[in-house]
Amino acid sequence: MAEKPNNFHYLENFADLLRQINEFTNQYEQTDVDSVELSYALNSVIHCSGDVIVSGKGCYNCNIYAGGKLMIDGILRGGEVYAQKGIQVKEVGSSFGIKTTLVVPKRETINMDNFWEGTVIQIGKKVYTFLETRKRICARWDEETDAIQLGSC
Repeated sequence: MAEKPNNFHYLENFADLLRQINEFTNQYEQTDVDSVELSYALNSVIHCSGDVIVSGKGCYNCNIYAGGKLMIDGILRGGEVYAQKGIQVKEVGSSFGIKTTLVVPKRETINMDNFWEGTVIQIGKKVYTFLETRKRICARWDEETDAIQLGSC
């Protein structure tokens, strides 16, 4: 036991401190879904409860987890990305066959303008690997065939 009591030895003072801590933390509570906007990322891990928007060069060897949409107006090269509400990417993969994986839940789509051989997409639990370079593909889940459906955007 301490020789001199401090403020925390009194229950009222401790309760007051807890009230002040609650007031302080409440002013930072998340009210809306957040988003992350960046021009490029390199060897990064990005987690966001909302949208992730990459407006510049792109993402290189990154792991991205978006609670909303993932929109990349540049290149996605290497790594794995997951988006709860769909993915839109301008260019995916590389001519060197760097593994790049895109993942969405069953009811969402993956839109790619240009992608290289070796690009891997996953919709729900189904996985598809592209064996050739292609352009403008929208990938979605087809309930009737229980498979990934590839179509033009």
